[in-house]
Amino acid sequence: MTRDTQEALERVVANPFESQSVDLKGAEEWDSIKYKLARCSLGLANLPDDGLIVIGIVDLADGKFHRQGLSATQATSFHPDTVCDFLASYMTPAVDLEPGEFNHDGLTYFGIRIGYHGHRPVVASKSYSGVGQDSIEKGAIYYRPIGEKPQTRKAQPVDIEALIREHIEFGVAHEVRQLQRLRIIDAYSPGPSIPPEEPYEVERGEFA
Repeated sequence: MTRDTQEALERVVANPFESQSVDLKGAEEWDSIKYKLARCSLGLANLPDDGLIVIGIVDLADGKFHRQGLSATQATSFHPDTVCDFLASYMTPAVDLEPGEFNHDGLTYFGIRIGYHGHRPVVASKSYSGVGQDSIEKGAIYYRPIGEKPQTRKAQPVDIEALIREHIEFGVAHEVRQLQRLRIIDAYSPGPSIPPEEPYEVERGEFA
């Protein structure tokens, strides 16, 4: 795990919150939570920015969060390579996954950074017939809507259209930044001029 990722995870633990790009999970062993993590990772992968998952913080009924940390048994059940391979097996195209254990104020947590900056949405590559936040449908696109308590959901047609547009826009912006870094184009130059369209005579159905 890189230092930047660990610092980002530690900031979440220091002031626990959930958002479209941050998901908190209570302390569990790997085998009992891995399908929830796969579904959640699918949703976070479809964000324009990186997503974070922290395991070891429980969401209380009053909307507050309690830092549990992981027990020694729970912590040893998470192996970064196993976590990475399992989550990756549910996602296509490939996603950048960075899992790892970290400590904060004497407690142990496990965190995952999910990053994807491709030009098309991430799709579930296989199914799991669980219940609720455990279930995964092959071929489905998952996302996390903006809200007070965001949950990973299966995208509907209107959501898919927005996701595709978002990925295209992000991809174009990314390519432009790459060209600017390489000084192939000027960061401040206007785009290429587009010649005006020829006027069209609607009634006659021909160009004027």
